[in-house]
Amino acid sequence: MAFVYIEKPPTGLIELSEHQESTPRTFSSNVLHFFSKEAAFKAFPAIGLSEHVDVYITSQSFVIFSPSISRGLEIPYTKIILHAINRTPHEVFDTSCIYMQIEDLNNLSLKENGTNGTVPKSDANMAELYISPSDSSTLHDFYTALSNCSSLHPSVEQNSGGDIDIFSENHQWITETNESESLQSSAGEVHEIEDKRENEAKWRCTE
Repeated sequence: MAFVYIEKPPTGLIELSEHQESTPRTFSSNVLHFFSKEAAFKAFPAIGLSEHVDVYITSQSFVIFSPSISRGLEIPYTKIILHAINRTPHEVFDTSCIYMQIEDLNNLSLKENGTNGTVPKSDANMAELYISPSDSSTLHDFYTALSNCSSLHPSVEQNSGGDIDIFSENHQWITETNESESLQSSAGEVHEIEDKRENEAKWRCTE
């Protein structure tokens, strides 16, 4: 599945609570695990969306949509190579936020009916996303939903046991041994990283 630019937000989603009470006939429906309206958003390099997006974490894909420009991006979970909680103020936002790395940007594609405006072009094949939900108290719910849905779509590299070189040699990964079993089972191995330049920024991330 490739990235897809969309002109309308997802429709026909089933709330998670409703899905949990459903009969097997409805199990194939797209389930909404988390929604955040008007979340602050930054991407490096830019991917053609505004600075405020609606976030949809569904059982099938991760969607960010900009109502102000009627454009969004549907991201396959297999293209998310890292997601994390940044709990320290930094140069992008002054509050905690979700940090993501997505790969294979060269496969960005349009719906058959096209989109308004020009799709941004970049030589980079990876982008960094920073998303701060409008309600900061939902940050952990955001992270948990993203972890749970990502675990439903393991990449080929994960299935084959291959390693992903996410950061440069200037970063050091340390496995947390005291993380809860629920997070380990649903989100993969949890790591903590210390930025050597600041010696303050702490990340909790999953591969």
